[in-house]
Amino acid sequence: MYKGDMDPDSAMYPSYQEPQWRTAARYVGSPCGIFEGLIEVNGPDTNNIYKHLEYFITTQMRGKRLQARRDYCDALFTCDVFRMKRVPFPATNPEVDGYYLGENNIGIYTMRLCDYLVDHLGDWDLVVCNGSALERAWKVDRDRMVSVVSREQQLVFRHRGARRNVFMAAQPTATGPPLGRPPLQAPDYWDPATREGRVPHKLVPAAPQEMAWLQELLDGTFKHKTTRDGRGRRLA
Repeated sequence: MYKGDMDPDSAMYPSYQEPQWRTAARYVGSPCGIFEGLIEVNGPDTNNIYKHLEYFITTQMRGKRLQARRDYCDALFTCDVFRMKRVPFPATNPEVDGYYLGENNIGIYTMRLCDYLVDHLGDWDLVVCNGSALERAWKVDRDRMVSVVSREQQLVFRHRGARRNVFMAAQPTATGPPLGRPPLQAPDYWDPATREGRVPHKLVPAAPQEMAWLQELLDGTFKHKTTRDGRGRRLA
């Protein structure tokens, strides 16, 4: 007997009994779904960019290039790093909203790929980034549902033609061209030679007491916490 069916003997509507799948969903955490990831590349192979992408996807995204030719893209890669989590019931209703509406790592790998092209290779600019998602569940019988998930992220890059310098922190040294004049509003605690502009800067090692203060600050404020995806791993 299904929900809403009248009992032919008593002419009474039976009380609703919750389906087994929905009862079980109350006690499920957030299992992580594993999805097949496909990366489609369109455009000319400027500066051997296909080879660079293949290196990054192979070494950083556990992927590979599919050699068969496709009509809808110029190069196609598969990867095995995308994950999406469920939102436990009753935060969402799987009957209506479907499953795997929780956290995912697609944005993380989007930024890693963007950093590789823009900062590491240095001659590409990100022009457009947009995404879409389709998530619905269909009830196939009384106690079973099928959920279909599809997410897409589009990145459009423009070749700059010249490598851009990426700002990186450099190891400070005691040598370098002096300013040649007294700096404006130099603090009183600066060394006299630096205040006069004859020495660019002076490195002063921290005293043992200062090192103890820094260690005490780190020990007193450090929290041994990890994100959920890093739970159980040893921290640096």
